[in-house]
Amino acid sequence: MKKLLLPFLLFSFLITLCFGSLTLQYAQQGLTIWFEKLVPSMFVTMVLVKFLYHTHAFALVPLPFLPTLLNMNKAGVQLVLCTMLLGFPTGSLLIDEAYHEHTLSLPQAKRLLYTCCFATPGFVIMTCGVVFYHSVKIGILLYAAQLFAGLFLLFFTRKQSVQAALSPSAAQPMMKQLSIAVKESGLSLYMIGGYLMLFLSISGVLLSFLPEAVALPLRISAEFSSGAVLLQSLPYAPILIQLLLCVLLSFGGFCVHMQIFSMVEHVPLSYGKFLLFRLLQALFSCLSFYMLQMLFL
Repeated sequence: MKKLLLPFLLFSFLITLCFGSLTLQYAQQGLTIWFEKLVPSMFVTMVLVKFLYHTHAFALVPLPFLPTLLNMNKAGVQLVLCTMLLGFPTGSLLIDEAYHEHTLSLPQAKRLLYTCCFATPGFVIMTCGVVFYHSVKIGILLYAAQLFAGLFLLFFTRKQSVQAALSPSAAQPMMKQLSIAVKESGLSLYMIGGYLMLFLSISGVLLSFLPEAVALPLRISAEFSSGAVLLQSLPYAPILIQLLLCVLLSFGGFCVHMQIFSMVEHVPLSYGKFLLFRLLQALFSCLSFYMLQMLFL
């Protein structure tokens, strides 16, 4: 893999130099997405979730049936809840951090990393629901479909028990924990912005050489936030666009995959297995949204 990657990166470097204007255009697009959409919808949520997790506040949330249903203890369920609220790739980083702190074993961390991969509620509800469709209800149903799909995957992998330990950082003063949550969230967003600009710049230049019929689905699946915007321009019925959007949010886009595999440092993952789980999650979320849409819209 490395033998193929290095020539590709060298080729990408040369082609971005040769097509500097396109590189600049897509880098600006990535920066706009990051600054105008991702930071406002993710930063506050990330800080609060990290702070609440490290102070063990999620232990107060009543979850009477999930531990038995998912075959994990209450600390494991709290970790899953945090990944649902943090979104990708920050939720994956939290799992990786838990393994590094020895509060999760390697098989347990792998189970959670393969199954717990969610878009942030802020982006799904605020951007997809309110901005695209002027409807909080559609945003909530889209997010609920992501959660149901993730719970399906967790249920089907329940053979691997998750017996997590609580985070050891609760002993620190609360203001110190808040400061750490702000710094960690800011660094995570900074890294997300960097990977977003890098991925969009290279993929944008390379896809410009392909026919539009081929390039469009690749652009949509490359990065989920810009792909969500592109989906709105397709001449399809709204329900079909929403189902495709639900699939994209669960799949995450190849940019998110790259972010997770680049930023998760301690848990070795198989991309083939990770990709299979993303496809299964996309299928489950599409079916879930269709049923929810029939019930509530």
